[in-house]
Amino acid sequence: MPPYTSYRRRGGEFEIPGRKFNPAYESLHRHIPNDKLLVYNATKGVLKIQEQDTQSNSLVLSIGGTCRNPGTPGARAAWGVYFGPESPYNASALLDPALPQTKARAEMEALRQALSIVKAKIISGDYQPRRCIIKTHSSYIRRVFPRLVHRRAAEKVAFSELLMEIEERLEDMGYVDGVDRSTNTMFWCVEQEENQEADGLAVDALARSRDEHEKRRRWKLFKCKYVVCLARMWST
Repeated sequence: MPPYTSYRRRGGEFEIPGRKFNPAYESLHRHIPNDKLLVYNATKGVLKIQEQDTQSNSLVLSIGGTCRNPGTPGARAAWGVYFGPESPYNASALLDPALPQTKARAEMEALRQALSIVKAKIISGDYQPRRCIIKTHSSYIRRVFPRLVHRRAAEKVAFSELLMEIEERLEDMGYVDGVDRSTNTMFWCVEQEENQEADGLAVDALARSRDEHEKRRRWKLFKCKYVVCLARMWST
């Protein structure tokens, strides 16, 4: 039996060992059709997962990343975090140009940003989800984070410092003003076609940067032509 199917109580709340989530293995979700599994809570601005015969108290979000011209000097990567349709917490941006411009690094940044948003903007005194479920199709993340990341092991792989920073955020999740309210973070590994919203936000971030670059290029061209016209007028 997978470890994430077993539950144990802690302080009156459910604590879920392990970090893998799969609705097919959970009695609360396995009988709910996939198209009805997620419901958007417009009041909270987040997606929740349906639970059979009980009120859901689980937050669901998606993370994604993309890279244009990978493996070339002109590579440019972007990340996206999706909380729901028109959610005020949806976010996306280009990856810092000083960082490795790869899809894997962009996906890691999406995870880091998602945890920051949840901790700083969503978890509060009146809303403390029992679980924060993160949908991802990242092969890198699904290999690393369903398990506890130890520093010695992290030092042997890429992005070691970032791995430890994210691990600390995962362990810190649920602490508000020093009080442990136990929000368990879990990873829901899906196929890419099941995670299009987050990837779409990352693609949009790249598109915005391309549009802005094109606007700057046209503006420079216009200024050059304007200067040439003025020079000709003054020379006549």
